[in-house]
Amino acid sequence: MDTQSFSANPVIEKATNTSVVTRILRQLHTSNRLILMLYPLTLLLGQLYQFGPNEPTYFASKRNIINVLFVKRGWLWTAIAYFILLAYRLSLPASSLVATKPRYRLSRMIARFLVATLYWVVFTQWFFGLPIMDRVFVFTGGKCNGGVQIQDSLVNVSSATCRSVGGTWLGGHDPSGHTFLLIHSSLFLWYELSPFLDEFLTIYRAGRNDSKSRKSILVALPTHLKLIIALLILWWWMFLMTCIYFHSFFEKISGLIWAYVEVVLVYMIFRHLL
Repeated sequence: MDTQSFSANPVIEKATNTSVVTRILRQLHTSNRLILMLYPLTLLLGQLYQFGPNEPTYFASKRNIINVLFVKRGWLWTAIAYFILLAYRLSLPASSLVATKPRYRLSRMIARFLVATLYWVVFTQWFFGLPIMDRVFVFTGGKCNGGVQIQDSLVNVSSATCRSVGGTWLGGHDPSGHTFLLIHSSLFLWYELSPFLDEFLTIYRAGRNDSKSRKSILVALPTHLKLIIALLILWWWMFLMTCIYFHSFFEKISGLIWAYVEVVLVYMIFRHLL
């Protein structure tokens, strides 16, 4: 066979080029598609709200109690929710559908949590100096202005350091850290939670005809899962408030895109490794 003509075959090239896309699409079950659509649609909803009589509310202040106690410690609360999910996983019988899936062995679940944590760290906290979000800001011409205690030009100062010395970000493109954190945390929890919800719903539907076990779905839902869903609702609400009151549209778009990168890598492209 002519190797050159084989490699130049447009059908073969097209199949090769679309293999990654096909792999991604295969992972997008209906529930996952809905979740992936939720946050871009919420962002658009927040933008539309700004065209109305946008009167300040309690959530327009960064000092609101939910922002201070929850969002500012967002990954800590996400980690707590995930450990609750791990505890629920350990409580399941060995015959459970989720428990029989290799992907939901405890070791692989912990590995995915560590990857998600590392991604949060390098984007928001530290990446061989400035975190990625601050590097984007500096690279696009931004700098810290007004921090008199710092001796250098303040160009390579992190956002946290800038705020701590009374400075402010000026210029540049500042990816929305709140947008990134809330979406990254939410997508991570949704993707980890979804198979547990699927199994619960399967069992719940199978028992609906049994009058002795006929309960409302909220009563039947295990407490572990209720707590995680409650946090996800809170994260969604605070993301909506961010969309309405803080950052420019494109700063929120960039925060959203960076949050989706980890989902594509971990849950679609490298799904069989983690």
